[in-house]
Amino acid sequence: MEKSTDSVEHLIAYHPFLKGINPSFLHILNEAAMFATFDPTQTIIDEGSDADYFYLIHNGTVALEAYLPGKGSVALQILGAGESLGCSWLYPPYRWRFTARPLEQVEVTAFDVRILRERVKQNHEFGYELAMRIGQVVWQRLQATRALLVDFHGITE
Repeated sequence: MEKSTDSVEHLIAYHPFLKGINPSFLHILNEAAMFATFDPTQTIIDEGSDADYFYLIHNGTVALEAYLPGKGSVALQILGAGESLGCSWLYPPYRWRFTARPLEQVEVTAFDVRILRERVKQNHEFGYELAMRIGQVVWQRLQATRALLVDFHGITE
């Protein structure tokens, strides 16, 4: 992963996940940020491994997968530009709950979560901002998974 200060700062400031965030927090985010690309031969996140980065997707699509015994890896959602990836970094035991695989070339801002966790401890207002945003993502993913299960089981509401 590489860091390109001007472009990373711009990407962070205008990403939908951070829309409306207190501008004074952007320097904290930039401190932990680097630009990264992944291609379809790579895995961004491995289920069960340490949650070491948080990602904002700028270009490309990513399959969010879960391992199901007897079925193998199953795609639960497809994420794209404007979305975030990797909420497990904020919650102990800080282990990935899913696998994330690029379906094409993907460009992201990757945040070193060791830095973010330290800044969250130091600045509770910053931590609250991140927790509320990540909570919203978790809620949306839960609703999408619920809809998938309803569809899978043929349940009509």
